[in-house]
Amino acid sequence: MTTRRFISIKTQFVLIAMLLVALSSTLWGVFAWKTERNLLYSNLENEGRQMLTSLSSPIINALLYEEMGVIEEGGLLDNFIEEIMKNSSLKVISAFVTDQNGKVLAHNQYTEYGKQYNDLLTRAAITEGRYQASLQKQPGQSESMLNMAMPLHIYQKSWGALRVVVSTAPLEAQLQGLAKRIAATSLAFFLLGMAASYLIGRSMARPLQRLSEIMASVSTDNLLVELPPDRPDEIGKLQESFRTMLERLRQSEAERKRAVTQLVQSEKLASLGKIVAGVAHEVNNPLGAINASIYNLEQ
Repeated sequence: MTTRRFISIKTQFVLIAMLLVALSSTLWGVFAWKTERNLLYSNLENEGRQMLTSLSSPIINALLYEEMGVIEEGGLLDNFIEEIMKNSSLKVISAFVTDQNGKVLAHNQYTEYGKQYNDLLTRAAITEGRYQASLQKQPGQSESMLNMAMPLHIYQKSWGALRVVVSTAPLEAQLQGLAKRIAATSLAFFLLGMAASYLIGRSMARPLQRLSEIMASVSTDNLLVELPPDRPDEIGKLQESFRTMLERLRQSEAERKRAVTQLVQSEKLASLGKIVAGVAHEVNNPLGAINASIYNLEQ
């Protein structure tokens, strides 16, 4: 016969609580991190879009002035590009202005001047006439970049597009710090949950352990045991059932003792009867001989 491995209720409760707390801590941490990540990326894009929106009108005016010959070609556009690159709230990698054909009119890198851009983001901003943005990872680089394109449209005429590429490295560093804080908070929550689960499990198992000890001490010679006070829960019902069982055992033991007493009394009477019969037999034999001798003498 194989012996089943004993696992206490407290241990089972603590293990289940550990699993639930770990699962809830993990889910909360992932949810909090993703929510904060989406919020930070949304704020980054909103800030970049506001910058592009605020500069689109001055850049269009500069293009108009250049077309009319009021100002030197490219001079004012370079100032706007330099202003974008010096933005302190955003880590701008590159900024440039293209004409309606995608040709670079001004760029933070002078070697890019005159280059033709036919990428999807630039073409979509020029042809569709609305703001475009996408999060991409440049080849050979680990950090992601936010590519933004603001169309330069006025009176249904396209003057080109304003392109700005912003690095997400500061945001990702902020997310790494946030991940560490969330991990530390989740670990603290897990430890507190485990401590609370252990205390709750111990408080729940203690009455059962006490009742188990009392039940183990019950024997035929010890049926008068003191049970814990009544409880308004399942353990109280178990104690009441155990009290009823003890009462039945006491009644059964009393009946057994009465039956044993009666049996002993019967055995004593039977033994006495046998002794009396033996004595009578021993007395009757000489009496019979004497009676026969008297009879013979009388004859």
